[in-house]
Amino acid sequence: MRKIVISFSMLAWFSVSGQIGAWDKPAEQPIINTVQPLPFNELLQAGLARQKMYDDNQQYADWLLDKIYEIKRGNTDDSLNWAMDNYIKQLKEYFHADYSRLSQPLRDINLGIKEELYNYHEREIRPVHNDRYKTVTMDCGIYVYNQNEWKLLKVIDKGIKVLIINEIQDLYIVKYNGLEGYMKKDCLN
Repeated sequence: MRKIVISFSMLAWFSVSGQIGAWDKPAEQPIINTVQPLPFNELLQAGLARQKMYDDNQQYADWLLDKIYEIKRGNTDDSLNWAMDNYIKQLKEYFHADYSRLSQPLRDINLGIKEELYNYHEREIRPVHNDRYKTVTMDCGIYVYNQNEWKLLKVIDKGIKVLIINEIQDLYIVKYNGLEGYMKKDCLN
């Protein structure tokens, strides 16, 4: 028993003597500052760029929605209306999303709308089979329709013959010297 007590006391002595006491101080280490704060202007510019992208995409989504409703107004083509309804649903899903991350999906919707309009025009435009060439009866222009406005391509002089490709309501789609566009039916004989 005595051996156990002596062994225990020696063990306690060695374990206590190996610890750091209150009077011991660790060696000082130099503090290395590896954090470089970003300048405030850089942080501000990043936030402003993200906000601008958000605002631009939100305006673009609103413009797309207006464009879709304009297409649907007065249109009776079921296929086109069904496609436009699907695009409206997609846009409504984005209402509470982060618009700054929606640039590509919004562009995809715009491309889809253009494809649907092209398909609609292909279905609705009737080819003209009789007399494919007509003579211009008065000075008249060939126009293209781009981004909700008519743009004049070229004024065709009276007496010139143009190739009639198709007709739509009161317009012909004509081709002259490599130019293709719309011309009013009143201008042709």
